[in-house]
Amino acid sequence: MKRSLIIASTLLVVLSICSAIPLHKRATTFMECPKNETLGEFDFLPIKTLDTDPVPGQAVTFNVVDYSPTQEIPEGVIVGCIFADVSSGTPVLKGEPIGAPLCTDPIVCPVNPGTSISPTISGTVPADLPKDGFIGCVIADQAIQKVFACSWATIGNGDAGTDGAPTTPSSLFSGISL
Repeated sequence: MKRSLIIASTLLVVLSICSAIPLHKRATTFMECPKNETLGEFDFLPIKTLDTDPVPGQAVTFNVVDYSPTQEIPEGVIVGCIFADVSSGTPVLKGEPIGAPLCTDPIVCPVNPGTSISPTISGTVPADLPKDGFIGCVIADQAIQKVFACSWATIGNGDAGTDGAPTTPSSLFSGISL
């Protein structure tokens, strides 16, 4: 339970980007979280799913693909994802966060800058997550209030900009804290 609370607290950082975003059916593509002064510097977390779109009520695996941190990552850090319903304009967490310690075989901490790592986490997409649900993923350490990497997606990635990426106002990221 303590781990779930830590993961949920840490991942709430990502949840604050949520807004009601109308969607078009597309493959889920994770985007870089906008920077903000509260969280300091963090990297883009390159995430892929084994499924084109995570399906509510079904298993999902998130693969971090060749992430090379720009700063040292210490022991005690987690990699995790949350799910939320943003259809009402007010984010509502759905289900349990999916997460695991980052520093498990074969990943040894501290992870030095420039060292490529590819952790994988698996879990179940909440059955009550709408088809246009929000997913936020981080590598973070709540104990030191630090986010090392962050990415987000909406299932289907609707409201796409000209490059096919979902659009979200960066102002939604202001005032984020762990």
